[in-house]
Amino acid sequence: MQFRLGSARRNEVDAFPAGRYGLATRRVVTQYTEGTLIIDLRDTSKRELVWRAVVVEDKGDPAKIADRLDEMVKKAIEKYPPKKK
Repeated sequence: MQFRLGSARRNEVDAFPAGRYGLATRRVVTQYTEGTLIIDLRDTSKRELVWRAVVVEDKGDPAKIADRLDEMVKKAIEKYPPKKK
C-alpha cells in the first residue's frame, strides 16, 4: 500500500455584471487550499495497481487539511472493495 497527501493553493475567479447598466465586469478572486489524499493498493507479485482511492478536500486554511486527514481516510475506505463490472 502507498499513500500520498498533498495540498495546493487554488484561485477561483467569478465575474459579475457591474457599473452603469451592467456593461462592465467585476471579478472576484477567492483563494482556497485543496488537499488531496491518494491511496493505492498494489499487488507486489504482479506489480499491478489493484485499487486506488482519491479524496479531495477544500479548505480556506492549509493547516486544517491535516486536521481532516482521519475523515479523508474514512471517505476513501468507504469506496473499498471496488464494485464488479
